[in-house]
Amino acid sequence: MKLISFVLASNRPANVQGLIENLDDTVQDPGSLEVLIKVDEEDKETQAVVRRMAEKVPFPVKIEISPKGRGVLALYRAYQRLYDESDPEYYFIMFISDEVRFRTRHWDSILARYVDLYPDKVFRLRLSENKYRQYRYFDDCLPYPENFPIATRFWHETVGGVGDFWGVDNWHQVIEFELSKLPNADGTPGIYRSIPIEDIELDGIHAGVGHSVPQRYERNRLITLKWRDLNRRLSQENIRRLACRLAAHVYAGARQISSFEITEDASQKVIILHDLETGNPKLDEKLSYAISAKEYVVSSCSRWFGLQKPGFRPWLLDLLIEMPNFVRVALEPFARLAAFGIARRWCRQLGQENHCLSEDRELRQVHVRQKNDEEPVKVISYRLVLGAEYSF
Repeated sequence: MKLISFVLASNRPANVQGLIENLDDTVQDPGSLEVLIKVDEEDKETQAVVRRMAEKVPFPVKIEISPKGRGVLALYRAYQRLYDESDPEYYFIMFISDEVRFRTRHWDSILARYVDLYPDKVFRLRLSENKYRQYRYFDDCLPYPENFPIATRFWHETVGGVGDFWGVDNWHQVIEFELSKLPNADGTPGIYRSIPIEDIELDGIHAGVGHSVPQRYERNRLITLKWRDLNRRLSQENIRRLACRLAAHVYAGARQISSFEITEDASQKVIILHDLETGNPKLDEKLSYAISAKEYVVSSCSRWFGLQKPGFRPWLLDLLIEMPNFVRVALEPFARLAAFGIARRWCRQLGQENHCLSEDRELRQVHVRQKNDEEPVKVISYRLVLGAEYSF
């Protein structure tokens, strides 16, 4: 049976080789999986390793070679291309890291038991250390998502593929969160379709292990900036819209409607489930994804003041703890301009005709160097450290 597609990106030859070897060692039926890997155009070593392993293992290993571009910020676009290129006959899909290893032998025979766990095929299996986390408020989804879920391909087809966010796990976690806020077909609260499982175990599920302090700082900075994007009203409406599409399939399955159509009225901001068997428009189920201005303001304020968090935690404490990080994000562009000003002054003092400026965005540094020399003569840092860093 064509069971699962694994999608990943890698720039670490030893890691990706270890992952492919681990899959080969632990799978029972090699025909049950395929692996699709994005490798940077500049990374010849990883390309060679993936091609060599593709010839060695008995399951398909496909490689996409493309420019690094904006790196992790644009990685979801490469994932979308790999998703589109994957074989649609595989039932599950998993976006994985080259650090992950399967501890459970013959995991594929165990995974096969979960095929059609729900006849409507709207579900995910949770394997990471966050598998039992309950998401009671929106903000919890970004720092603590289910990192390595195994989702049905139908789930991804229904919500449009990989998603429109640099963190694939975050994107689908917020969709799952919105789905849990919708009622079931019988009116009971909450559609919960992410199932924690214990019979498949993974290693290497901690993201960012071995990253340097500047790399962790950059990762946390990106998380903070993208968190703002997801908190916009239009973004939240779009997320709720996708959750409503999933819910429509759940409703159709619960009511045993064999012939139906799902449409969208963008002007009214509703997803409509049409029962084609009866043809009666009065029986259509309408799911609204509109977020009123009042709902958005109340929700945003309650998140900021901590009113949605379980237990009591004074909002002023949250504000005092997080304020240095917001100040740092706000001031960093000005610190960067100041660093360039200082660097230009050094450049004039050392002789403009022989020196030039360069920037290391990862380390937050401006370099003054000779035109024919890669080593900087002067280094001006604009990295601000105010209080504790985010530890997502």
